[in-house]
Amino acid sequence: MNDGNITIEKINKDVLNVALFRMTDKEWRDNNPKLAKEGNMRDYANLLHLVILKNLQKTNAELI
Repeated sequence: MNDGNITIEKINKDVLNVALFRMTDKEWRDNNPKLAKEGNMRDYANLLHLVILKNLQKTNAELI
């Protein structure tokens, strides 16, 4: 559902995605159209990336 609105939540997700994966979710979907039909970049991340992402999200939430 893309209504064109930019939210703080989306900005936070994009910042974390760029920090960890070096690209936004939209960039990943544009580069991986077949995989994007089945899920998102986080669905295809390995365990290490998911653990790091969870720690980044926790730290981000504490700082906000």
